[in-house]
Amino acid sequence: MSHRDLLPQIISQWEAQQAPYRLYRNYYDGKHAFPFASRKFAATYRWILARARENLMPAVVAAFTDVIRISSWTDTKAIEAADLNGVTRLAGLIHRETFREGDAYTITWPDPAGEARAVFQPAEKIVPHIDPTNPDVLDWAARVWIEDSGYGRVNIYTPDACERYVSRLKITDAGRSLRRSFTDQAIAWGPFADNLGGPVLTHAMGATPVVWWKRDADDQSGKGRSILEQAIPAQDELNYHVVTGLISSERIALPIRYALADIPPEGSLEFDPTIESILGLTAKQAGQFAEPDAGKLIALQTAAEQKIARIVGVPPYVFSQQSADVPSGEALRILNARRTSAVLAFQADATPCWRGQMGLLGYDDVEPEWADPTPHDDTERLTNGTLAKSLGLPVEEWLREAGYDPDAVDAGGESLADRVRAESSRSAVAQAQAFLDGQSV
Repeated sequence: MSHRDLLPQIISQWEAQQAPYRLYRNYYDGKHAFPFASRKFAATYRWILARARENLMPAVVAAFTDVIRISSWTDTKAIEAADLNGVTRLAGLIHRETFREGDAYTITWPDPAGEARAVFQPAEKIVPHIDPTNPDVLDWAARVWIEDSGYGRVNIYTPDACERYVSRLKITDAGRSLRRSFTDQAIAWGPFADNLGGPVLTHAMGATPVVWWKRDADDQSGKGRSILEQAIPAQDELNYHVVTGLISSERIALPIRYALADIPPEGSLEFDPTIESILGLTAKQAGQFAEPDAGKLIALQTAAEQKIARIVGVPPYVFSQQSADVPSGEALRILNARRTSAVLAFQADATPCWRGQMGLLGYDDVEPEWADPTPHDDTERLTNGTLAKSLGLPVEEWLREAGYDPDAVDAGGESLADRVRAESSRSAVAQAQAFLDGQSV
């Protein structure tokens, strides 16, 4: 069954989602809008606007993704499969995209050897469609993009095939400049074939080979919400204070001076502050205007930074990076409560997505085991690990409590847990031998 009739709907949805995704990506990349700048202000201070920004958007995203980590999987074979498919790097891309854009996707397709491979897809390229009879799955999804040749492409993925289409006219020219907009008329698109096969490529994965991760969606069929959505206005406020700070610094370095006279001078007076000059002027009083308060300017910037942290739900020390501001123990966990709650909610939403992804790779009913996002300081970890060891808990458990990965392997392929067990065994043998030799132990 052809899905060609879906092309108008796909193109329309694809065009509608470009603006918000572009906004989030631009702010993440430091391409800010400066909405406070009037036309006159922009013309006067163009060089400042081109450079003056304190971009905290990457830090906002990293504040969450840095504490999201898949430590293992619920199946041993799946652990090996995850290593072969580079799932660790894939997970990093997916989780960053989900928090930055609100959505992230993968497409799973057989490689030349016939092995299923999952490939990360930026949110702006995918148009998903929820199955109306089962909101937990996609009945189809489309990938829309422009090839280097300048032609538009649409691939429609279904539970049994991939339908491939190409625009009949070029969308961009050789310099990647836009020649025409995507058309939503089905007649403007034709079937696509290449050395991989014809217009329809079949597969046997039994499900639409596209997985959709989303953050903080309002419902099962809705798009996710970017963590930057509410932070962008505060970032604009921070940029304003950065710009005004730079402009004010000129007034601090070169203060405005004045002279009060009974009789105004004939003609105009010109004074170059870069050279020594003496003005012939009979004045009753001379002085200079007070320069801007640098401390207050810095305080305004700090307040804007703290506002961003408060909006997204992370402690201010995450941005300040000053060790004196970082709490420890229970205070650390209380300050991070909102962030920890948001990460746990994301993990709960992402678990079925990863289960579906591993299913497409051939490993059914496999779920990720998430690392605990609750913050602990190093001293607390070592204390907990020592206590767990004294209680006789397995090596793997007290190593995790101490903040170590028991499954980490050395160059010889031996895990940390096995090395610890071997060292403990050697130590026990040495103590026993010392006892037999009559030495104090």
